[in-house]
Amino acid sequence: MDTDEGPRLPQTALDATARREPPGALNLRASPDCRLAVRGCTDERTTEEVPEAERPPLPAAYREKYGSMPTVSVVLTALPDPADHPVFRLRERP
Repeated sequence: MDTDEGPRLPQTALDATARREPPGALNLRASPDCRLAVRGCTDERTTEEVPEAERPPLPAAYREKYGSMPTVSVVLTALPDPADHPVFRLRERP
């Protein structure tokens, strides 16, 4: 994810066995407003989906940081196309 403060890594991944989108991605598409909770602090944010053409570097960065986790590696190996991974930018809510 990207924030106004800089890039953040994607937070959603597909179910590699069912090949379906996670409920979180479907929810953000239906209603882009969300709450972001980090270390006990909660911010109101809005999201926008990153276009498929801009996604390729994001799964690579995610794999680099979290690839040692078995579930991350399995999903990214089973679904190598960045278009298969929904990614959202976080913005301050106006």
